[in-house]
Amino acid sequence: MARLTAIVTGLLLILQATAGAAAAGDAPPVLLIQAAGDVAYSTDGQTWRKVRRNKFLHRGYTVRTGPDGRCKLLDQETDRIRTVEPGTVVKIGEKGLTVLKGQVSKAAPAGGVAAFLERKFTRVQKYAAVQRSPKNRTPKQFKTARRVVLSKEYPDLVWENQGPLYSYELAIGERRFKVPPSKEEIIRFAPPAILPGVYPYRVKILYQGEVLQAQKQDGELRWLSDEEVEAFHRKTVRIEALTAEDGFLLANLMDDEGLKVAAMDTYRRYMAENPDANEVRPFLIKVLSDLHLEQMRRQESVRYHRLQDQEK
Repeated sequence: MARLTAIVTGLLLILQATAGAAAAGDAPPVLLIQAAGDVAYSTDGQTWRKVRRNKFLHRGYTVRTGPDGRCKLLDQETDRIRTVEPGTVVKIGEKGLTVLKGQVSKAAPAGGVAAFLERKFTRVQKYAAVQRSPKNRTPKQFKTARRVVLSKEYPDLVWENQGPLYSYELAIGERRFKVPPSKEEIIRFAPPAILPGVYPYRVKILYQGEVLQAQKQDGELRWLSDEEVEAFHRKTVRIEALTAEDGFLLANLMDDEGLKVAAMDTYRRYMAENPDANEVRPFLIKVLSDLHLEQMRRQESVRYHRLQDQEK
């Protein structure tokens, strides 16, 4: 009987741990944006951490603003936004926000800005896993983005550099472009004068002018028309209306629209300006994975887990 009791107790502990892990992985329902002045959050209502920029808030978290503090809370489930006034304490509950002290504005529509965040948060976590680099990396493993969207404003294609001795040939439809060697970590090339439309594209690796390797399958490149660019800009205006110069929300929009390179650049600028925003890093890692920039992806994954360990 004692042995049976021990087994049952062990199973209960395992189930509790599993449930806790699953809850921790749930998508946070609220994103805090536009933090100004004294703004802090707490996971237990006792220990407080200052918020300087954007912060994902899980159920059970509490937000506190000081006499000069103000922020906005973007509900990812309802796509509505509320302003937290100075001297306010708000708790994120199972059924929305509970104002413990102070004042919060009425909920206003967020214009669809939050919809993609709620869908994406849990999905991007898998990209942060650290994968070992193969001991003998060869051009056989060379890949580029399966699908990528470009425009006049964001014309760059990127792929992982195989080394300073290699040059490249880029084919977009029937056109061919020579890409010289580089010592940079990635190759970045802006093809000139592409008409709007969808094209197959392929990159070949050259060594001393001879083709060494090529992608096994063509990628798909879509160049935006003026009408599509205008539609994209209308979506960016919604973000700017909520929070000006918010690189995180803009990068997420770019990723969803297929502008992977622009999303990567915007995420990297955001992370450089906000090095402590480690929970945002999986979103960058996901885009690096989409672009098959494996060296950069591994570096960011290692950095993500190291900072996670430091926060524990």
